[in-house]
Amino acid sequence: PGFQWFASTATEIGVGVLLILGFLTSFAVAGVVGVMFVAFWTVHRAAGFFITAFMKDGVDVEGYEYVAFLSVAAVALAIAGPGTYSLDAAITVGESTLADILDGRVGLGIAALGVVAAILQMVVFWRPGRGN
Repeated sequence: PGFQWFASTATEIGVGVLLILGFLTSFAVAGVVGVMFVAFWTVHRAAGFFITAFMKDGVDVEGYEYVAFLSVAAVALAIAGPGTYSLDAAITVGESTLADILDGRVGLGIAALGVVAAILQMVVFWRPGRGN
């Protein structure tokens, strides 16, 4: 659990910085989607959709409304691209900018890799009912 806590926190901070800078935006979205998928599956799914907290076995449990919203907003950003005022738009690769290369279907595909990574992480590390 300690390693998972550290990895999740580091990912959230790292992707936050990347999104603020607009650097490798689609890969940052994959990180957001991955973390939110793990949060959805392991914690929020059992509580239902609405985020309104309730107590279950002495623990506050919230629905998946918020993590779903963050995921959908992140995927929309991956598809639309980071915008004019981003590092991705300032970096050119050949005759295109990095923003042009990594948006649209490519951005959606990279975002989907976040779900694949999340599933792999849960297969390796998650053991329901064992305190993690």
